[in-house]
Amino acid sequence: MLKIDRALFAYFCFVTILTCQARQPQQYLAPGKTTIFIHGTVVPVVSSLMNLGKIPAGLMPFSACTNRYLRVGKTLIKSAPEQFPRKSFYYFGWSGKLDFLERKRAAKKLYNTIRRHDGPITLIAHSHGCNVALYLAHLAELKKDTNFHIDSLILLAPPVQNATIDYASSPVFKQIFSLYSTADFIQVADPQGIYPESKKVRNDQKLPLFSGRTFPQAPSLVQARILLDNHNPGHGDFIQPHFLRNLPTLITLLETAALNNMQHITLNIPLQAGPPVVKYPIALRKKLQRKIPHPSSHNTKNEGSWR
Repeated sequence: MLKIDRALFAYFCFVTILTCQARQPQQYLAPGKTTIFIHGTVVPVVSSLMNLGKIPAGLMPFSACTNRYLRVGKTLIKSAPEQFPRKSFYYFGWSGKLDFLERKRAAKKLYNTIRRHDGPITLIAHSHGCNVALYLAHLAELKKDTNFHIDSLILLAPPVQNATIDYASSPVFKQIFSLYSTADFIQVADPQGIYPESKKVRNDQKLPLFSGRTFPQAPSLVQARILLDNHNPGHGDFIQPHFLRNLPTLITLLETAALNNMQHITLNIPLQAGPPVVKYPIALRKKLQRKIPHPSSHNTKNEGSWR
């Protein structure tokens, strides 16, 4: 019996060591196409209620994550395994504090990890995680790093703030898709007007008290108002499965919009059945249907439609 107990103890120690090693943040990425998800502000009480768990700081491979943010990766990988391969899907954890300096520190850590990556990078960010991503352009400018690029930046409900608004037009980002809802109170709730950091960037302009919802137009930026069954979703909907499973199709539609120089569109996601559709004012609908081919790559059934 004693031998069995010792064997079990040794086994559990071995598994624990392996688990701890697996959950250590990575200092580099494997070469090739990579997707990184950046979470937003972490509110301790809300995180406990949602059972999000403690988010490890730094870059973590999908296979090493144990908290509820796993559903983001699980949903995307299941919905589009070729677009989001499991082995190259990562999470980037940071403190999640509602603080400009914390977001800058997080961006610096991420920049140092991915700056020499060999392969295309897609960043998917939610809420203030979007501002962490945008600060990457600031760091590249400071370092005069003209070789650093993010191939695709997908912003989900970004609080648009004075401190980072100009980075949405940075050449660091080859393509930016910014998705928002007009009923998302949390997106604009952060009072940027009370922070000294906001005033340092554009002290020649009147600073709004609260955060904004959209960016000024930029060459590589497409913005989309999101509807769920023709209703405006909330802030948390952008990281829920009912939205995320449609994100690959939304990206295809946004890419088509970008190719046709459309910078602002409206996307509706049916929750019961059918793919997402692009909605336009009636006066423009016929013109756009003639101008834009229906997206048809590998799976037209799930590629969405233009209406």
